[in-house]
Amino acid sequence: MNGSQKQITWATEIKESKAEQFAILRSKVISPVGTKALDYIESLDNAAFWIDNRDRSPMDMLKSLLTGGLSIKGNQFGDRATIDQASGIITITSKAIVQ
Repeated sequence: MNGSQKQITWATEIKESKAEQFAILRSKVISPVGTKALDYIESLDNAAFWIDNRDRSPMDMLKSLLTGGLSIKGNQFGDRATIDQASGIITITSKAIVQ
């Protein structure tokens, strides 16, 4: 994880405290794109992200990601779900992601 040692310690605690919530949400995902979106969120290694989002549920983070509120290499999202294999950029919408 990236950040100061104090940030990393705090962010790790925050991330670990959300692990069960992520697992429950993951069990409700009905789309490979939704799975990729959750994979992306959980892979974020910037301590500041976890600290800044400490009061948000995984569902809220997923909704923000799907509507462009969380950035995946930029803030532009198309109107359909695609994953660019070369760049790793995910363009997704909230339609048919979680049941």
